Amino acid sequence: MNRIVSSLSALILTANCYALSTADRKSPDWDFNNPELGKEWSRLGNTSREDYSLTERGGFLRIKSGGDTLQSSVLSSLVGRPQEHRDFQSSTRFEVSDGATAGMTVYLAASSRYDLCVSDGRIHLRHRVGENSGDKELEAVPTGFIEVKVKGTPEEYKFYYSVDGVKFKEAGCFSASELGGIKPNAYIGLFSEGKGYADFDFFKYREVIPEGSPKLISGNGNPLLDFQFTADPTAVEHEGRLYVYATNDHQQFEEVGRDGKNTYERIKSLVMMSTSATSIAICSVLPTTVLPSRFALALDTASTPSRPGVEK
Repeated sequence: MNRIVSSLSALILTANCYALSTADRKSPDWDFNNPELGKEWSRLGNTSREDYSLTERGGFLRIKSGGDTLQSSVLSSLVGRPQEHRDFQSSTRFEVSDGATAGMTVYLAASSRYDLCVSDGRIHLRHRVGENSGDKELEAVPTGFIEVKVKGTPEEYKFYYSVDGVKFKEAGCFSASELGGIKPNAYIGLFSEGKGYADFDFFKYREVIPEGSPKLISGNGNPLLDFQFTADPTAVEHEGRLYVYATNDHQQFEEVGRDGKNTYERIKSLVMMSTSATSIAICSVLPTTVLPSRFALALDTASTPSRPGVEK
């Protein structure tokens, strides 16, 4: 059985189709509902505790601008959390008050950082590496919230933005080696500068496990999948291949966090694991080539264990 488990691959069934091979390590306060930031957060540069608030607007992190520009040698208000993985993805959603420039930054030092931000109603991609700096103005964005994200690999940091949180545009990418490579002291930060403030709705960070070969190393999952919470499994054999179907409890975990309760209302899909070496993907419809005809019968007759909680 151990050999079978070690070769399992997963297929998540949802409304869209895209690659999946991630292990989430979200902050317990990723939605900023707590009165203080978690211990993984740090104030960077000259930022003081008075430069941000988690109570002035409930459920938001408000970062107050300090009047400097991030491109200068003096940092404005900036808080961040360490980059813990070689491959990761981080995202945030925010709105900017009049006179402020705000966004997300990959920050190594005052002279080594990459930024995606909103300034004067336009999206900007900026960089500063030693004496080399630049500011690329991309396009105007509507007033209100904008969502940005960064994907990091050992080779590059790639930035994206979206005005609706669904359709993302690539803003550009920067070399990881030029920043100094992926180091333990690099931070993924949120900042505000100029005048006014910015309100950040959430901040999500997760490890991305390379798609071709999922590595069961996170220690954050169920025994069958070390990177994915599942429950209520049932199994069926079809033409020499073993299939295990389970509920996708990771959807609940993503919504409520590690300390939340598994009340199941966020679970809207199934996880299919098999002994095939099929690539990991999320699909709207389970292909008939991998859906045994006895699947419905197995669901009706199989004895399933009680559902575990979302806690590790």
